[in-house]
Amino acid sequence: MPLFSSSGIDRFEYDPEARILQIWFRGSTGSYKFLDVPQNVFDGLRQAGSVSAYFEEHIRDRYSVR
Repeated sequence: MPLFSSSGIDRFEYDPEARILQIWFRGSTGSYKFLDVPQNVFDGLRQAGSVSAYFEEHIRDRYSVR
């Protein structure tokens, strides 16, 4: 799991074979699974200076959620 500081995201994990990005938001009781997320989007999230801002710009409302 990547080490980062975010006001809105507690943690995230990525399954490259299934292309599923799983995110736990602060204050949430469970996780959200974003489907068909490319590896480069996960890499960008992992390397972002602001994880929350990257999520808003590159992930939110762009991928189906399960």
